Amino acid sequence: MQYAGSIISKAVRDMYESPAGAYLLLSTYWLDEQRIYMAQSEKDILHTLQLIRHKVNALMEQNRQLQDKLHHAEIQIQELKTALDTEKNKLEQVADQNKIAKLADALMNDERDRQEVKNKLNAYIRDIDACIRLLSES
Repeated sequence: MQYAGSIISKAVRDMYESPAGAYLLLSTYWLDEQRIYMAQSEKDILHTLQLIRHKVNALMEQNRQLQDKLHHAEIQIQELKTALDTEKNKLEQVADQNKIAKLADALMNDERDRQEVKNKLNAYIRDIDACIRLLSES
């Protein structure tokens, strides 16, 4: 402010001697003030830009981290899907083996029944043959 006071005082004194010089002096002062104001505005703008740049960099880093997390999650999902498919296939194989075992068990039961029936029939046939022999002998 002291600078402004001395400029204005000098301009007032010079105004009587040289109005153009006083005008030039005041204009120069005004331009200096505008440069200072603009310099301050530029500093504010630069500071704001630096803050924005910092925030953009932070957001870009956060985005990169989230992209990495997403990528790892997608890989894990794919691995889990593959494991699920493998387990489904194993379950289907076990179910098929269970069906085969039940069929085999049923066939074995039928085979046992057949063998039992066959043995009984053979026993009846032997008894009939024995009866026929006895009747033939008498």
